[in-house]
Amino acid sequence: MAASLKLARIIHAAFIASAVLYVVIAETLEHRQAALDLRPVYLVLLGVATLCAATAFVLRRKFVTATEELLRLTPQDAAAIQRWRAGQIISLALAEAIVLFGFVLRFLGARFGESAAFYVLGFVLLLGFWPKRP
Repeated sequence: MAASLKLARIIHAAFIASAVLYVVIAETLEHRQAALDLRPVYLVLLGVATLCAATAFVLRRKFVTATEELLRLTPQDAAAIQRWRAGQIISLALAEAIVLFGFVLRFLGARFGESAAFYVLGFVLLLGFWPKRP
């Protein structure tokens, strides 16, 4: 289990580093004003981001929390370790997707304030999903 925990923490760090890079890239490159109204796109991405966050919590509870008790009892159970690791990666990927929504909005011409909501939500989830020893 120790090796899986270490791998999960390395993957977690990679997700955070890539999210930081997405924000840095989106904010340092030149932006153009949106040619059309981005309000509908913003609302759709906000809805999808909400679904991603809810899905991340549900899947995390199903895959990570549910297997933690099993891993406390039998720490070498390969199937439980795989399920735990899958839950970690899926929840991190969904949180990262939310950061990417802000990245996409910025390149479509949205203002920083509109993209920042996605950046903040994604980072809060990424930091909250820190892999812990079961």
